[in-house]
This record gives sequence, structure tokens and C-alpha cells, in this order.
Amino acid sequence: MDNEIKNKNYWLYFEDYKACLNEYSEYVNMLVNCYIDFVTLKKDKNVSSKEISEYRKDTLKQLKILLETIKEKSFNSKEKDVFIAIEHIRNVYKLDDLDLVCLVLSIEIKRNEEIIKKIKSIDAKVKSSLTLEAVMKLYYFVYDVYDIEDYYSKLKKLKSDMNDLCFKQASTELDDRLFSYIMSNSQEEINLSGVKKYFSQDSEKLVAREEFAQKITNFIKQSSQKDTVYIHIFGSKGIGKRTVTKRMCDILKEDLIFFDVNSCPRKNEKEFTNAVLTAFREAVIIGGFICIENFDTLLDNPEDNKYYIDFLLNKSKIFSSKVIVLSEKNEGYLDFSEEKIWFDIEIPELNKEESALIWEYYMKEISDFTDVSFTDMANKFSFNPMQIKCTIKEAKRLYLWNDKNKLGNKEMSECAYKQVVQKLDDKATLIHAKHNWKQLVLDSNEKTMLKNACDQIKYKHIVYDKWGMGNRILYGRGLSMLFAGPPGTGKTMAAQVVANELGLDIYKIDLSQIVSKYIGETEKNLNDLFNEAKKSNVILFFDETDALFGKRTEVKSSHDKNANIETSYLLQKMEEYDGITIMTTNYLENIDKAFFRRISYVIHFAFPNKDSRKKIWKNMYPKEMPLSKNIDFDYLARQFEISGGSIKNIALTSAFMAARDEKPLEMKHIILAVKYELGKQGKTLIKDDFSEYSYLLD
Repeated sequence: MDNEIKNKNYWLYFEDYKACLNEYSEYVNMLVNCYIDFVTLKKDKNVSSKEISEYRKDTLKQLKILLETIKEKSFNSKEKDVFIAIEHIRNVYKLDDLDLVCLVLSIEIKRNEEIIKKIKSIDAKVKSSLTLEAVMKLYYFVYDVYDIEDYYSKLKKLKSDMNDLCFKQASTELDDRLFSYIMSNSQEEINLSGVKKYFSQDSEKLVAREEFAQKITNFIKQSSQKDTVYIHIFGSKGIGKRTVTKRMCDILKEDLIFFDVNSCPRKNEKEFTNAVLTAFREAVIIGGFICIENFDTLLDNPEDNKYYIDFLLNKSKIFSSKVIVLSEKNEGYLDFSEEKIWFDIEIPELNKEESALIWEYYMKEISDFTDVSFTDMANKFSFNPMQIKCTIKEAKRLYLWNDKNKLGNKEMSECAYKQVVQKLDDKATLIHAKHNWKQLVLDSNEKTMLKNACDQIKYKHIVYDKWGMGNRILYGRGLSMLFAGPPGTGKTMAAQVVANELGLDIYKIDLSQIVSKYIGETEKNLNDLFNEAKKSNVILFFDETDALFGKRTEVKSSHDKNANIETSYLLQKMEEYDGITIMTTNYLENIDKAFFRRISYVIHFAFPNKDSRKKIWKNMYPKEMPLSKNIDFDYLARQFEISGGSIKNIALTSAFMAARDEKPLEMKHIILAVKYELGKQGKTLIKDDFSEYSYLLD
């Protein structure tokens, strides 16, 4: 009984794909043989038209039965989990019987050279391959439905369908990729320019953005199957658009084809057309989603690229009902028919909590050779996932280069900065910060305030992200500081101390390269400056900003109005910037008080008193420098009321004098250096000004 059922079922479906190919082969051979027989019979004068008609009727019946049997078996095979590649192609492309005949004929021709030989024996016009016109002629002749108008309309449609299937030119010869797929019934890998495949898998949840991926997935599930839905995901480079897309396909258990527009040739329309069809055909073959990358590059010049845009989007409807479009920027809604749905989804920048999770995930790879905290790295660098991943790779290389010595904060920061493209050199100068808190001589209250300012950066992720202050303060999360005091009082040194404490690069801004006489140019320069600073996460150091931040002028001319606009715009960009901006002024009284509300901290640098000057003198000479025992720091601090900047110049000059004399540094060297430095400032000193050390001038 079981055998009877088995035998019966055998006739209802294909047990394997090979059986299906064999029956299609039988159909094609029968079709060709009928054609040859009919042509031969017509040439035979001894055969009547009635006999030919009866023969045609009988053979057509067999052809139709066989074709219908194949269709039914193919349909039933699906219920038995037998995948039929030809039927998959037929369904996706919506091929009719004539299209299908063309397809199976092309398969048989490619696998059996005898077919061409048979047709050539009866038709001298046939060469190495059948043209679409020849297939039409064969089909119409056998089925006896030849009508010239219908012939041309069918031929036009046939050429369009076959072109989509990537037949070679006007012939029925399949290209190698499609033939390989149909013959093997498999989803084998193939290298195509601009095309990458992703097969869904049981992946882990995303470290960050899992809810985001789930939300997109739910939207796709709820959308109508009749509509072509375009999911447009946009965000900055490296933000995770591909990762989210892959995770979405994993959840849906759908395979995916990535098609990169930038890798697609656009020298002419034909090249682009072929590339698109080839890529989209791969999506058909795997039966998955199509994801178009860098779509926005076409929209940079929409008028010039109109053909490419229309062709790409219109063809996507044929191949897939669900299309993912990835781009860096949002070009807004495109004009589609009602059948198409365009849905824009932005992937925002990582918040500190998300960033910390990703840092933690990747830093597990280097836990054996670094003690750097992932929270510190997340707080310090506003990186996207790609930059974090690349930082870890760079850390691995540096570890090997340093003979496997553990990496500290400094080394990890170096690896991080390498991931950022710095374009600040035209408008700013990198300062190598080496000063520390011990070297900074500053009033204790002001120093405490400066340390508090640094803590605002160190712990901002806790306050804004974990404690929810970010929901209350949506604007102005950066740190802006104003250092006020006379020249040489340590403002630049303090800026370096901040940079060193936080492990950040600091750039001194050249205002002459920023401020422009042309209206709107200053704002453009400032916008470019802050955009680059955001990428680099650097400290922007505006030195001597009195001219720029002075009291707002009464608007008497367009120049005055523009100057006020520039100042306001700079303060606006400082508030928007999540990093650190430091400004200095020699004259605090000249700064408009209205600006103070937009500045986080104002640090006062007073002219150093005697005790402060003594500390500066002693800190200025490193322990490696040979000093004689007669250096009188109390005298130097008491006798000369000078700034820290002047003391620095004197210390350097005296050191070179000592090196020249090949002796340890002595008071004589310092006294002579004091005379030179104060003389440079226009102060004329006589011997008596040096009191008990005046003899050193002899």
C-alpha cells in the first residue's frame, strides 16, 4: 500500500530538481522536433494539408499536456519542500508561457549543442545561437498562431523580459551566472562588482540600537505586501546603517543583497543598466531584500542623474517589494506613485551610554594588555561604532610595536586620534600639551574652579545619560571657559593643563584665518571649524579674543551689524559644540557682560604675588638641570614684579648661558637674563636695581 501511495505521489510532484529539468528538456526537444517535422512535411508535396493539420493537432496536445504537467508538479513540489529554481525565476519575473519557453529553450541550448544543430539543419538562417526572433518564429509556427501584429507586440515584450533576465544581447543565450543557478538549484557565491551578499543567521542582539532595529522590523512586517516599501535609513558614515540592516534581516530571517551605487559604472546608461540588472538579479536568486548603498551620491546632481534614479527605483519594484536605501544625508521625499511608500529613518549619533556599551564590547579583545576604562574612552571621544572598532585594531598593532608593553590612557588616545581626519591645520595650530597641575601657579579658588570644569567633561555621561539630565538640557552640553588676566599670567599654560588632564588634543585658533571681510564667509569658516572639531573631539583655544568678543557696537553701518552677527554666531556654535572651547582675554572689562551667560566658567588669572612668583621660579627649572647652591629664589621673587611668561623667558635664556659656560646655572646667569628680558620690555635698569647682586653685572 505504501509503495502504491509513493508511486502515486511520484506523479504528483518532483522528488528532486533534476527530474524537473529532465521533463523541461523533454518538452523543448519535443517542440524542436515538431518544428522540424512541420517544416519537412510542408516541403513534401505528397503530404496533404489535412494530414499536416492532424499531426499538428496531436503533437500540440502532447506539448500542452506535458507543459501543464510540469507546472502542476512544480507547484506540488513546493509543498514537499522541493525547490524549483526555474519556477522561482518564473514567479518573480511574472513570466508567461512564451517567456518560459524562451527560458527553458535557452537552458537546453546551453547544455545540449545538438539542439542548434537540429534547427540549423532545417533553417539556414540560424547561426551559433537562437535569436529572440527565431524563438518567436519557432513557437508561433508550432502552435499555429502566427499573427504579424501580435508577433511584434509579443516580441517587444519578450525582449524587455529577457533583458531583465540578462540574456546576452538579442540572443537567447543565458549568461553564466543565471545558467549556473538554474542548473545547480543552489545559491552559490559569486563575485560581482559592487554587490555583497548577506545571508541571515541566528545573530546576537545588537550591543546598541537593538530597539531601533526591532522598530524597523515591525514596520516592515506591518506594511502591505502589495506595496513597494522603501526604507530609507540615513546617518553619518560609520554610524551603523549596515549593522542595523543586517540585524533587521536576521530578525526577519531574510537574506540580503547590498548594492553600492558608487561601485556601479555610470559612463553611459547601458553600463549602469546592466550593472543594476545584474545586482538585482542576485536579489531575485537569493529571494531576499535589496539594499541600495550610497544612494545620495545620485541625488547630488538629480538633473544629470535622473535616468539612473528612475531606473534604479523602478526596477527595484520589479525585483522586490521591500527595498532598503542607505545614505549619509536625507534628501527628503522623492516623488513616487501611490503604489510606493518612502519612509525616512535617521540613525542618530551615539549617546554616551550607547558609546560605552560599544567600547566595552570591543575592548574585551584587548583586556589583556590595557587597563584603560571603556567609560573613560566613551566620555572622551564622540566616536561612531566604526571608529571605535578601528581604534581597537590600531591598539592591537601598537601593542605589538611596543614589544607587548601594556597600553595606558596616552597610548589608547593616540590610537583613537588616528581614526579622525584632522582638517584644522589651515585655521589652527596643534599645541603639544605637556604642563600639569603642579606646574600651574594659580589662586587656590581659581584652580579648584578649573578642576571642577574638567570634572564636567569627565562625568558628563553620568549626569546627562544615566541621571537623565540630558532630557532636561537638550542644548549647550559642552564646556566653554574664559581665561581672563594680564599677559604672561599662565592662561595658555592652564589650557594645556586642561588638555593634558583630559587627554585631548588642543588647537590654537588663528583668528586671522577665521574672520573675513566678506559677508557670510566668517560664519562659514566657523561652521567648518566646529564641524571638524566635533569629528576630532579637540579643545578649541581662542587666544586673545578681545577684538572678537568686545562690547557690541552700536549699529551705524552694515559692517557693525555684520560684526555683531559674527560674534553671536560664534557663541552659538560654542553652545552647540559638545566639546571644550577656551577663550582668553587680557582685559575682562572689555567683554560684553551679556556674553557671560553663554560661558560656563570664567577663570581669573591675577598678576602673581611674591609667593606665587617664587613657586613659578622654582618650577621653571627642571630637576635634570644642574643648579648651583647660590640661587636665591626669595630675592628673585621679591625684587622683580614680573609675570610668569617673563620668568619663563628668563629661565630659558639663563639656561643657555650656563650651557655656553659649561657650568651649573648660577645667579649671574639669571641676573643677566633678567636685565635682557626687562630691557626688551622697555625697562631700563641700573646697578642699584639689582641691590646685593649688582656686582654680578661687572
